[in-house]
Amino acid sequence: MNSDSPLNVIKGRAYQRPATLSVHEDKLIWRAARGQLHPRPEQYEIPLEDMNLCTLHYRTWTAVSIVGLVMVGLAVLWQVYGSISLPAAAAIGFAGALGIVLRRVFPETWLVMGTSGMIYRLRENSRSVGRCEDLVRRFQGDRPELAGVNPENVLPYLGRQVRILFASKQSLREEFRLTVRQGEPAPDDEERFIGARKRMAVWMVLWFFVLPLGGALVVQPFLPSQPGIWLAVRVGLWFFLFLSVCMFVQGLLFKKASKWILGID
Repeated sequence: MNSDSPLNVIKGRAYQRPATLSVHEDKLIWRAARGQLHPRPEQYEIPLEDMNLCTLHYRTWTAVSIVGLVMVGLAVLWQVYGSISLPAAAAIGFAGALGIVLRRVFPETWLVMGTSGMIYRLRENSRSVGRCEDLVRRFQGDRPELAGVNPENVLPYLGRQVRILFASKQSLREEFRLTVRQGEPAPDDEERFIGARKRMAVWMVLWFFVLPLGGALVVQPFLPSQPGIWLAVRVGLWFFLFLSVCMFVQGLLFKKASKWILGID
């Protein structure tokens, strides 16, 4: 059988562009393109024995479900204060609830593969999900350690970034020594590691907390006044709305910001 036949090719998206993963007997071939304005094609052959991670991640809380939650909340708030008619509020609430339910039933599926030097993430299209599940079952059946560790939810991850932001250099040095278990690190590797951890924490806290909360508070003076409890609810809804926007924008900017985070000139 031709190894590049459609049965052996998984199609999806990486770097927000179409990408494919060709499955061979002893290797995988990754084909994608980086960059938005001037995409640069990339192609890597991944020997199966070099893989140390192969798993599926299912994401149910994405921009679609967050916007749906905001729509449901706004529909309730508007109806309580009679800002819009009941049919209009019901239609908005139904559309928001539909977005949440659909994302729960049909979550974003990501195939995550890793070697010692690189992580590959492919967002699957609906026709490739079954092939991905077969691929993961095949690999994990022979090597259960490829399942790796499930990613953290947003709140625990954000809490960890806040702790890193205020962590002492000594605690980060200890983390560096635990991380580097093989080889002899260069003299400046420890300082670069500490700097990168701090800058990554600043980036994540900024986009996932500071900017959404700041945006939610800034718009409040321009909206009708509300009693205390409903004002808090409205701030929370606007926070989630700005959070969904910030999640999308930071994803677009992360590639450029990665040089600053890693301390690369």
